[in-house]
Amino acid sequence: MPPVMPPTPEVGPNPSVPLPPLGGAPATDADLLALADQIDSGKADLAMKAAPQPEKPYKVRTLNLLRDVLNKVVKIVPDLPPVEWEFVPVDGVGGRDQVNGPIPAPLWVPFFGIAGAIEALAAANPMFSDYLLHPLDALDDVSLADAVNTLDMALKNPEFVKALKEGPNAPEAEEEPKEEPDMTDEYASRAGEF
Repeated sequence: MPPVMPPTPEVGPNPSVPLPPLGGAPATDADLLALADQIDSGKADLAMKAAPQPEKPYKVRTLNLLRDVLNKVVKIVPDLPPVEWEFVPVDGVGGRDQVNGPIPAPLWVPFFGIAGAIEALAAANPMFSDYLLHPLDALDDVSLADAVNTLDMALKNPEFVKALKEGPNAPEAEEEPKEEPDMTDEYASRAGEF
């Protein structure tokens, strides 16, 4: 007698999660901001779970550089809150000038988010792929400083700054169609030549 298999549970939409309307208008910026507000704390928790454990403690100086360059992005993208972080030494954890453990949440969450935004920009315009940050690879001061320098270099590129302000889904500027010269008069004058 073959073994009896338990019944397969029904798979379907979760009734507690509203589905987007089918065939409706695309979400507006206000819709997206409202959704972001609803899930903001959940995203921060999820982002912090992704924060890698460093191979060596981070130097406070490097983390301060990260904070400063993230605040440069905040000045460009007005919807972002300022990045506030100050080193507070904890007895027995790290040293006087280092942080033992992952990049602190007030730095990691915006770093992770901005890296994702740059990834979207690079997908829309491959020219920006040189500015990818790879936050999950920032496992020591050298790799974190490289990411800081890359972002700082990107912010000096006016095309990148414009794309960052507009976002990856901004419509591209359309070229004005060239006006074709009217050749009817020329053809009419040459008609007698044939």
